[in-house]
Amino acid sequence: GHPVGRRGLRRVALGAAAVLVGGAVPAMAQATLVDPFATVSGRGASGIALDSAGNTYVANFQTGDISKVTPAGAASTFATGVGDVTFLVTDAAGNVYSTDYNGNRVLKTTALGVTSVLANTGAGTLPYGLVLDAAGNLYVSNDGTHDVTKITAAGATSLIATPGVGPSGMAIDPSGNVFAANTPSGTVTKITPAGPASTLGTAGTQPGAVVTDWAGN
Repeated sequence: GHPVGRRGLRRVALGAAAVLVGGAVPAMAQATLVDPFATVSGRGASGIALDSAGNTYVANFQTGDISKVTPAGAASTFATGVGDVTFLVTDAAGNVYSTDYNGNRVLKTTALGVTSVLANTGAGTLPYGLVLDAAGNLYVSNDGTHDVTKITAAGATSLIATPGVGPSGMAIDPSGNVFAANTPSGTVTKITPAGPASTLGTAGTQPGAVVTDWAGN
């Protein structure tokens, strides 16, 4: 299911670092609530992304909109009518890309807040997570069809891999390898730039997200 309910961003301390959390604070070891960072008008925070200027964007699944929060904590509605928005990613130009889960499409919202359909992923695909590579290509995990779609900057789509059952959160490393957390099957899949997919490891019970570091872990 999708996260619903809370409307805020909270700043959570993990050791010496501070991270932003949408919705409820996760029950992670040694996590300390620092402060409520911002309150947004949308409902059902399901994903967050940051741009190069330090602005935070929040996907509000219930209300079908995207909130923008400045580094000072000022919140505003950035885009509306984006459907059942789940995940977000930004590019260097300030564009925000979002997945519309039940609308089976990927949207692009410019830095000025103008939204258009970048690509349709196909009936029943249920696009969920997405990542952006250095060349401007998007990779989208399709929860409904258990595969990954590549979308070029021009909006051309192609199927690149079938990673596992119910791929959700995604990540990409500096070499262009894409990783997908397969929630129902409890695995993480690695997809190379050439397309072959392999199971990287078993991640426990229902992994929903994955992240990489600069060392390739």
